[in-house]
Amino acid sequence: MWIADGWKDYEVIDTSKGEKLERWGDYLLVRPDPQVIWDTPKKHRGWKRPNAHYHRSQKGGGEWEFFDLPEQWQIHYKTLTFNLKPFNFKHTGLFPEQAANWDWFSQKIKDANRPIKVLNLFAYTGGATLAAAAAGIASSFAMPRRSCRRRSCHTRGRLQRYGRMGERKRRIFRAERRTDSLACR
Repeated sequence: MWIADGWKDYEVIDTSKGEKLERWGDYLLVRPDPQVIWDTPKKHRGWKRPNAHYHRSQKGGGEWEFFDLPEQWQIHYKTLTFNLKPFNFKHTGLFPEQAANWDWFSQKIKDANRPIKVLNLFAYTGGATLAAAAAGIASSFAMPRRSCRRRSCHTRGRLQRYGRMGERKRRIFRAERRTDSLACR
């Protein structure tokens, strides 16, 4: 198992009673997690003063309770920048545990010494596509999830920051913006 331990802007601070307390940049969020089956004391002060708390409904779904959270904010992973916001189904627009995969395939792309094309079949947030672009892929095609087509995805990268990306790659990403979750708003 790979651990996504390269984050500076994200961490799971504590877990208890089906919830996790997370730090996303400067903001603390409490979100449900069905894998948290233990009942330990919630001693961290963040439990009492989160910036937002997602409450699961008994009927399914749920809703956010906001205390002091902007509509949108940014976090960084190495050279990547992500725009986050809370969605009505508990997500923030990014799966931080995927960073271990981003690191693995980014190194493979850099070590290949040849043009690499990427087919991303799980383009839910755009994080993987952004990481592949930063690693220097020649081209990519990402299959967005149906929810992205409903414009619910939000994570977008700042592709222009990568100087190695030539005009051909820029054209590819302009074309992808119509289908890839990097461009959903």
